[in-house]
Amino acid sequence: MIAKHGISSIADIEQKAIEIDATILFIDSVYLFNADEKEVKGSETQRRMAVSQRSKLAAQTLGIPVVVSTQAGRKKAGMAKADLDNIEW
Repeated sequence: MIAKHGISSIADIEQKAIEIDATILFIDSVYLFNADEKEVKGSETQRRMAVSQRSKLAAQTLGIPVVVSTQAGRKKAGMAKADLDNIEW
């Protein structure tokens, strides 16, 4: 199933997975989603954590594997190793 319209949060994705009785869930570009509709706006790090935690909760609630992907941006500030700041949100 590919969901494009009306899906803006991990909670929306979870609901769609329930509707179609999904056995595995892939969420591409997870950085584009909100954790859920009640998400409290905070710092970008707080939002990243909320989306990650909500994705893990969806896997536990649904009892299925949930695989998420994101993008790594260019290295920031000349850092030699990947860092949380390299995640493109």
